[in-house]
Amino acid sequence: MSGGPLSFPARFFCSPLVQSSVSNFRPDGNRKVVKSDLVIGTDGAHSAVRKLLMRQVRMDYSQQYIGHGYKELTIRPTSEREFRMDHGSLHIWPRQTFMMIALPNKDKTFTCTLFMPFEKFEEIKTQDEVLAFFEREFPDAIPIIGQENLINDYLKNPVGPLMTVKVKTCLFVCFVVVFLNIPPPFFQCKPYHYQDFCVILGDAAHAMVPFYGQGMNCGFQDVLVLDKVSPPFFSSWGVVSCLTI
Repeated sequence: MSGGPLSFPARFFCSPLVQSSVSNFRPDGNRKVVKSDLVIGTDGAHSAVRKLLMRQVRMDYSQQYIGHGYKELTIRPTSEREFRMDHGSLHIWPRQTFMMIALPNKDKTFTCTLFMPFEKFEEIKTQDEVLAFFEREFPDAIPIIGQENLINDYLKNPVGPLMTVKVKTCLFVCFVVVFLNIPPPFFQCKPYHYQDFCVILGDAAHAMVPFYGQGMNCGFQDVLVLDKVSPPFFSSWGVVSCLTI
């Protein structure tokens, strides 16, 4: 997609949409107001752009949190700056109503994500409780993460909430629903736009928990559709503001 200049504010505030402006808060604290011909909201499940849309259009909006949250831990690289595990594999530790996964990063670390019921997270609050839990449930992960790093990451990092869209029933979704005992809740809204000035894409319009494995695909599909319908308007777009997380 080509056209006018693109703006990606690091921190932003949208004035009422009828004013067609975006305030960009720069790292130095200064504020710059940008008049935009198009605002694209890709700022995630807790979208500020969507909240603004809800004040302007009769948006059908619904969301439901699931009973599981997530906490991120980090597997650091070795002293030789290499991966500690096979980076070409998907690492999963399934445990009845909770599980942990590890995904590789370009800097040779792994991001470990522990998905677990909120009630379980609330039971683990001290260093001894963290260590006892991992010794019982994930003993092989302790030397990989490192005991000190594990305790520090667990106690420092917050527990994030999860919400999702209503999805078609497929074999993988059935597995997740049965295995983790998670009902298929939903988060959806329509319309996704305000006149010809503002549109929301991706999780801002239809968030999905990661278990279903389709959130990124849905976001890419949004971009393909936008790219397909946009060419007639390229010449009339002067400034396009893309608001991200």
